Amino acid sequence: MSLFILSWGSLLACIGAVDLAAELVSSAGCGYVLPRRVPKGHLSPPQFIVVQDPNHPGGKRNYRLFVPTSYNPSTPTPLVLDFHGFYDTAVSEAKEDGLTMAAEQEGFIVAYPNGLADKPGDYGDWNNQWNGGGMNGSVSGKYGKHTCYKGHSKYPCYESCIIAGVCKRGKRQDCGCSGCADDKGFVVALLEKLKTELCLDTSRVHATAISMGAIFLYYLATTHEVGSQLASIVPVEGSFLLGFLDVPAVSMPVMDIHGKKDNCVPANVSNSWGKFKRQGCPLEAAGKQGCAIGDDFWLYHPMPDILKTWSVKNQCPPTAQAQAIKTPQDGNTGWSCMLPYGDKCKAEVQFCTHNLGHTWPFHVAVQSASSSYGRVPFLDRVRTKLFGEVAWSFMKDKRRVPPPPATGDRGDSLRVLIL
Repeated sequence: MSLFILSWGSLLACIGAVDLAAELVSSAGCGYVLPRRVPKGHLSPPQFIVVQDPNHPGGKRNYRLFVPTSYNPSTPTPLVLDFHGFYDTAVSEAKEDGLTMAAEQEGFIVAYPNGLADKPGDYGDWNNQWNGGGMNGSVSGKYGKHTCYKGHSKYPCYESCIIAGVCKRGKRQDCGCSGCADDKGFVVALLEKLKTELCLDTSRVHATAISMGAIFLYYLATTHEVGSQLASIVPVEGSFLLGFLDVPAVSMPVMDIHGKKDNCVPANVSNSWGKFKRQGCPLEAAGKQGCAIGDDFWLYHPMPDILKTWSVKNQCPPTAQAQAIKTPQDGNTGWSCMLPYGDKCKAEVQFCTHNLGHTWPFHVAVQSASSSYGRVPFLDRVRTKLFGEVAWSFMKDKRRVPPPPATGDRGDSLRVLIL
């Protein structure tokens, strides 16, 4: 495939100027003061919401907010949802990816939902996880429940899965790695709450995520309940579990970011763990090039297959030539971006890489001088605003595509109690 180079300025010219002010879509929260305990210019304390969830008694969930100093309760403001990875929290996500720095500079709001940590006997530990896209192991995909390979990591049976009858207390032996809480319902309820409490431009609701959060985000984008509300997504180090690849609910701009050294959620077969980068996919039904396998022996669709699937929904010309994009961040930790299906898609498809592993681009690991775990010193990540700037430069001119008419209730009627 031939590759053309397109400058960032040329890309914007091709997209065309957008009169954002003329297209603001106000939420119900416009004109009201900020909720109590939500400061400007700082990450908020935990905010709470209760969602009716049969697998999570009480249904109490929490999240954090970052509202920029420039926020005006009478001016519709863009929102970015930011989903953390496994082992992480809303607070660690805000510290590590630097999105708040860009939000303060550019004037958008960030919401950091917290995954549910419901490991029996160890609540609130590092096992904050997201349920969706086949991760709880109870749903069959194209190849059945074969999303992991023998010798895979063993995850606990979370309390929500015990309640759901998916597994029994202890470590699971199957391919389930998440809980069974209604995380999609949580996100739907959270969006509903934020629209009533904040002055949002509902046509500019975006999302980013890393690792398990990015797997969850890809899944959310395929659902009518959440995907139809999103204007764009920026998943980092995440893919679809094998057999669960699907199209977005509506044509949706996507900037996928993967590290060239990431063998946790590899972008392609050549990045697979150990012998599998030579032998290919271990699931015979998928074919040798049909999956990438991570270091915990989970199986994923390769990025070329994911982006090709999305390019069809995004109405990219089938014969388009790939184009490289020049950005101000080029070369920083090996940063490089391209439009694999050209610049004539109805909704942009962009693929970016960096030369690091399973982490954000532009991060450099440094040894912490103040703490260690046993004999192993902690490695801190130097936080910069570069990721936030890159993500927002992609998001800022994107607007939600009006969803198609609903075809029926999908069983997600939620009772929300705002605390």
